[in-house]
Amino acid sequence: MCRILFKTNVGKMSRSTITGLVRKFAATSISSNLTKEVAPLSCMLMTSNNFSTTSNLKKCSGRYGQKLVKLWEQPKYTTKALKVWRTGGRLPHELSDGSIVPGRVWCSRHGGGKDREWWWVDHNRLTHEDVLNKVHYQEKIVKIIEDDNRSGLIALVTGPIKQRWILATVDMKEGGLITNTAKAVPGATYNAGDACPIKLLPSQTVICALEFFPGKGAQIARSAGNSATIQRHVDDRTIVKMPSGRDINVDGNCVAVVGRVSKVEHNTIGWKNPFYRRILGLRPKKGIKVRRDARYAARALPPHPCVIIGDKMKLQKQTRLED
Repeated sequence: MCRILFKTNVGKMSRSTITGLVRKFAATSISSNLTKEVAPLSCMLMTSNNFSTTSNLKKCSGRYGQKLVKLWEQPKYTTKALKVWRTGGRLPHELSDGSIVPGRVWCSRHGGGKDREWWWVDHNRLTHEDVLNKVHYQEKIVKIIEDDNRSGLIALVTGPIKQRWILATVDMKEGGLITNTAKAVPGATYNAGDACPIKLLPSQTVICALEFFPGKGAQIARSAGNSATIQRHVDDRTIVKMPSGRDINVDGNCVAVVGRVSKVEHNTIGWKNPFYRRILGLRPKKGIKVRRDARYAARALPPHPCVIIGDKMKLQKQTRLED
């Protein structure tokens, strides 16, 4: 069991103080040394992604901060599994000597769980420089495995630049080839798993792992079974329908992966039994079940207003007195 020594004498801190510590912990000075030690590779991850957690500590929400991956101790990209440290739902706390340890409890429902291994997934299938230089190369899929820290599957691929982990799509198979291209070839067809700028893809193409900005890395449609759809192209911009149903207008040089993220049946998997939550690192919400009195009885609420769809959106209020 991997554990961390906790400092419990934290004292009272305001929310702004905690937020400052989180940002300082995330943007550690080690990231400045990473650019010196790592050789510039075409598919190297962005410096802003060099610090990572299984749940990003930069997001100051009650859901985040329970697991930690010390990437500052691994300056170079690796395909080996890295250790995941459980922090028990605590946020980082800076001591007087400059060291950072888990401090104040931020989410009391996180803790325990099975030992996890973290795989460094490269979300930059093509960098912005590759798109501008119209790079074209293929990679071979070595194996596809499950990742404890994400809902979809991941694939280990080998190419002319380096070996890396990427998000697996539905139709990916071990031993197959995927293409990363920024060249516009008339009449070219793209298979599931291929990565290219979205300006090269026709309308109604299903994509995943889409970038918001060129070169920033995939941010949209990365979880299991998710996908987006290309609606139309307007000059050098592209209208994409996100998984939420909202249309976004992005740059045509943003890179996306053709197809749908693997493990579509993920949303049908239930909690199985109460102990399954403990395996995932979620503490029970309530203790011993107690008998509830009339205070917790169901209340009769008024019905929702009826929405009439027509030339204009109108609301027709109904009451319980109406038939």
